[in-house]
Parts: sequence; C-alpha cells; structure tokens
Amino acid sequence: MTRPAPISDRREEDPILECIVGLRSAGAVRCSVDPHGGALVDVVRRAGLRPELARLHAIDGAAARRVAIRILHRDLAYARELMDESLAETLVDKFFQVLGSVPLQYYTNGTFDRMPLRVGAGLSSSCSWLAMTEAAYDTGILVLGSDRSGYLWVEDED
Repeated sequence: MTRPAPISDRREEDPILECIVGLRSAGAVRCSVDPHGGALVDVVRRAGLRPELARLHAIDGAAARRVAIRILHRDLAYARELMDESLAETLVDKFFQVLGSVPLQYYTNGTFDRMPLRVGAGLSSSCSWLAMTEAAYDTGILVLGSDRSGYLWVEDED
C-alpha cells in the first residue's frame, strides 16, 4: 500500500505544523492553525472534512491533548507505533502553543479521548468514531478560539 500524500495548509510562520505532517509516518495528516477565530462549520470546511457537525462532540483540553498524542504516536488501524510517545507529546504541546492561551473549544468525532494514554495493540477496536472523510479510519481535533482556530486530523487505511 502506498502512503497518501500529506495534507496541510500550514503557514510558513508555524514550522511545527510542517513537523507534525512530516513526522507521522503513515496515512494522511491535515494540520493547520488559522490566525482567525471562527464557527465550527468554518473550521470543518477549512479542514476539508464532511460538513456533518452532528458527528462531532465537544471535549475538554485534556481530552483533546490525549487524542492528538495518540493519533501521532500510533496508527488508527492497528495501533502500530509511528513515533516515540515523548516526541508526539512534544509536537502536540507545541501545536497548542501556536494556538495560544485564549479560551478554546475542542471537538472530535470519536471516543479516542476516553482511553488511557498508554495503550497496546487493538487501539481501534476499543474506539468508535463517525467518519468525517472517505478514509477507512479518521479522527482528530478541531480547535476554536476567539482569535485563532486550528485542526489536527489524521486518516489511515487498512
């Protein structure tokens, strides 16, 4: 199976976004931070996801961090390690730094936030999600703030 091309509409002033896209060694990555706030529908559109907002639910910042670390650390289909967990944590922390410290709202499409951070094989079998893309597996986080918004979304295939 060939790896899909990474997807990113990153800005040059945010090199961490390029690192995230380049270092996840499987599937496709959608990652961006926009210097404008916006409604959920606007962020979904910018991310290129299905405009089906009912498939998303709000989560808190700690849950969003867990989702983001997990999707960088392991693939969605088989829970194969894609990068060291400490590297995933560093990348996620830097992603959140780019978003700033204003009050943020977080959304996701599944239950990846309900699992402990340290997991073994069978990651996807313990999670559920409502597809937002055409990929076999997809999940991530959408982040909304008053003056910034962003997303980190991954897609994997069987």
